[in-house]
Amino acid sequence: HRMIFIAFITQILMSIFIWFSIEIPAAPFWGFDWLSDPVEAQKFWLNFFGSTIRITIASWISFIITENLDAILFAKLKKWTKNKNLWIRNVFSDIPTLALDSILFVSIAFGGILPLEVVLSIIWGQLLTKWFFGIIDTPFMYLSRYIINGKINLLGNLFAKPAKE
Repeated sequence: HRMIFIAFITQILMSIFIWFSIEIPAAPFWGFDWLSDPVEAQKFWLNFFGSTIRITIASWISFIITENLDAILFAKLKKWTKNKNLWIRNVFSDIPTLALDSILFVSIAFGGILPLEVVLSIIWGQLLTKWFFGIIDTPFMYLSRYIINGKINLLGNLFAKPAKE
């Protein structure tokens, strides 16, 4: 839960940095290839990031709820599998929490603003993408476990357990 809290604090800090970037005046050279006027580029920046408070709040709410739920489910599955079958914990804690994350985030961020069919389409697209990556990240979970347990020595002795005397 400590790592979830740290990640949440970094999200808050990033939001503060974005807010500062909105509040400071545009530099004279600011622009894009397709939008070279600094004043217009700053308006674009304001429209893009200035309207994201609802998205940011949606992100915070869904993050805090689903990451804590994922940690709880992962721990319960760890107990149930007797610390074996990492893939079961990884996949089956991700499936419900990634679904809840998409539903919460998209509903809070875009509900009432976009048509329902668009909101549902965004949720479905996020679900498919998140579930895909939630499944294919399993080998990387095993790799990180092997590195941390010292079974694979990719990083020198950084994670190796000290030898018993």
